[in-house]
Amino acid sequence: MRRLTTVLLAAACILGTAGAALAAAGPTLAPGGQTLAGPGTATIAPGVTATVASNIPSVNACATAINTGTVAIDFTMIGSGTGTVQVGPRATASMCRGSLQTVNLTCLGNGTISCGAQWRVDQIR
Repeated sequence: MRRLTTVLLAAACILGTAGAALAAAGPTLAPGGQTLAGPGTATIAPGVTATVASNIPSVNACATAINTGTVAIDFTMIGSGTGTVQVGPRATASMCRGSLQTVNLTCLGNGTISCGAQWRVDQIR
């Protein structure tokens, strides 16, 4: 009986640790069949805009951004019009634009807290 208790406690500890590690890692973006750019990761200083995709051949495309940090980011797509959406901490947003040219991520933090994000751009067929 004592051996069974030890085994069960060890299994519970392993599962508890694995769950915390997986939760900390968060979601990831993998390349898809229509991926034009990315997937990529970005660490952005407070108040800075990072261009994560540019020189896109003016195609209709959608982009996805996952905010992996604790500070909000602005996710901007420039093409046949400009669209911006604010992505909160640990949140995800997707947007589409015709004739896409550029995708920017702006860190809305101040002080010393930088932003983290994952992103990917896919062509619309």
